[in-house]
Amino acid sequence: MKGRLQSSPSAAAATSAAASEASEGLRVLIADDHEVNRRAFSLILQPVCATVTLAEDGRQALDILAQEPFDLVLMDLNMPRLNGMQATRALRALPGPNQAVPVIALSASVSPTEQQACLAA
Repeated sequence: MKGRLQSSPSAAAATSAAASEASEGLRVLIADDHEVNRRAFSLILQPVCATVTLAEDGRQALDILAQEPFDLVLMDLNMPRLNGMQATRALRALPGPNQAVPVIALSASVSPTEQQACLAA
């Protein structure tokens, strides 16, 4: 069969094993003030992450981030007490184990102004 890639079962198993090893030990913090959103993201991520930690707002997220290292943060923009952009700015300004951790903004808003503000934070 010309032009078609053939995949053997052993190649598929090796790829699956490599993906499993890469996600082993992956630590993700989800910061969102809505319990349903935290639960949904947690259910999606738990099968591929070693640890999923939840925070209800930006203040709680910063407290957790000051204590233990994470590989990724999913941060809602609109939360009480400390919103996602404020929390991300504070995270970047403070020394600690997560100062440079990737932060992905979660928002229903797609305005160019808000996108630029997220990138700046």
